[in-house]
Amino acid sequence: MIMNLKGATSDYACVWYKIHKIQRWDMTKDLDFYNSGELKRTSQEIRYFHGLKKFCCIHPPLFNIDLDHVVLDELYLMMRITDRLTENIITEVMERDSKADFLKEREDKGIYFKRLISVINDLGITFLLWEKTNADGKGSCLYDWTSLMGSDKKKLLHLLPSQLESRDIL
Repeated sequence: MIMNLKGATSDYACVWYKIHKIQRWDMTKDLDFYNSGELKRTSQEIRYFHGLKKFCCIHPPLFNIDLDHVVLDELYLMMRITDRLTENIITEVMERDSKADFLKEREDKGIYFKRLISVINDLGITFLLWEKTNADGKGSCLYDWTSLMGSDKKKLLHLLPSQLESRDIL
């Protein structure tokens, strides 16, 4: 925000490097690959590129701070990672249910999903999952769930993994 780049889901959202979002997950490259050469961002480049509307630079930085002095917000990063892990668990359980439910009667469907919700609630965490509806009120096949806060996220990270195996959820 202080560097005046576009949002976290934009193509070149990384504060430190000019790397496209599709390539951000490539762990095959050494860190020096990004820290040297044309991929490393500088505050001077952000000032230059904002006028050209390139690399997601929308305005000049608010402060003249070298980017190697910008500290990563670890709490924000942890919360984003736990949100992604929660989403992955839910997706995995729903895929397992869809495979298992293929030939079952209606009332016997969704057992892994029900187990997951039950286990999370048994840990003392209030957690709900629901299907979003379209404008016509019908199901959209898109799901949303309770957003967890710090202490519940920590509890989920600490206690859920052992429960997933012992309760045959994943």
